[in-house]
Amino acid sequence: MMPAYNSFQLYMGDTLKFTITIGSSGSTYFIPDGSIFKGAVKEKGRANVVADFDASIVSASAGKVLFVLPSDSSKLLNANKNRVS
Repeated sequence: MMPAYNSFQLYMGDTLKFTITIGSSGSTYFIPDGSIFKGAVKEKGRANVVADFDASIVSASAGKVLFVLPSDSSKLLNANKNRVS
């Protein structure tokens, strides 16, 4: 599996939520039981994780996964660093 990168802008202390749909060529994929999804914020060019997203399957049959970066995690991010998630 390859990592995917998304850029977001948020204010420290905000909760960031986004949903992804797993699919290809207009078709969604069923998410099997026991599947695990992870998301993390890392400083650009560095390996260490500075915050983790909570991930949950919203609809296994529609291939939808919800990622949430809680406000208590986002308020710890350093606004002076260039970060990617």
